[in-house]
Amino acid sequence: LKTGVFIVDEESHRIIDVNKHAASMIGTSRENIIGKVCHGFICPEKSGQCPVTDLGQELDNSERILLTAQGNKIPVLKSVTGMQRNGRKQLAECFTDISFLKNLLEDQNIDIGLFQSRPAEKPPESEHHMAGVLLV
Repeated sequence: LKTGVFIVDEESHRIIDVNKHAASMIGTSRENIIGKVCHGFICPEKSGQCPVTDLGQELDNSERILLTAQGNKIPVLKSVTGMQRNGRKQLAECFTDISFLKNLLEDQNIDIGLFQSRPAEKPPESEHHMAGVLLV
């Protein structure tokens, strides 16, 4: 599985568990991550500024930054889901490295805004004659 996963205690924001891929991306062992506050790795926000628990934001495939043990920043696509386990509220944080894609887009001078969703536009009049035609 090429996705990093953290399980975070919702109240303390401490990391309860982490998968091997997340530890590899961060560049340290699971033991050096578990028990630490999540904003030291996956969310560089200050304490009390958690986008999910403090600001009420939903993170579903949102671009964020992963902080490595060496101080590097890796762009990731992140989703967070709330859950309850052993009577405690927890967050499952899943993230995937997107640095290759971002570098590729930058190298090709492709505007990332082209991939953001926007309202559908009506095609110009000259393209109406193709409506409903299936090309084989």
